[in-house]
Amino acid sequence: MSGSFVLKSDPNVFVLMDLKSVAMAKRLKMKEDELLYLKSKVNDLKEQLKCEEVTAVAMAERLKMKEDELLYLKSKLNDLEEQLLYFTSQPSYKHKSVYKNIEYQTTSNPRQFTVLLHETTIL
Repeated sequence: MSGSFVLKSDPNVFVLMDLKSVAMAKRLKMKEDELLYLKSKVNDLKEQLKCEEVTAVAMAERLKMKEDELLYLKSKLNDLEEQLLYFTSQPSYKHKSVYKNIEYQTTSNPRQFTVLLHETTIL
């Protein structure tokens, strides 16, 4: 018989195992534990990835909304610039600019107020 042996007791039978086999069994157990840990880590990373994907989708939707809003505002700006260009190209005697200053006076009743309108005409 070669190698070292250890006596392992079982309630009914005594089993001889080679020390090398015992070491290999311990190593196998360590590798199985490591594999379980890595599987757990993979699952955690998958969950984190799902959360990141949800966040990315929400951010993409928000970006799309902001881009749509920006396009709307650019269109509105172009319309106003066209109106301004039209009015500034007209002779000044045909058009007058009216600046209105609005003041609000509150009364004792919070639902009622008076509007005072002041007009200033520039020719």
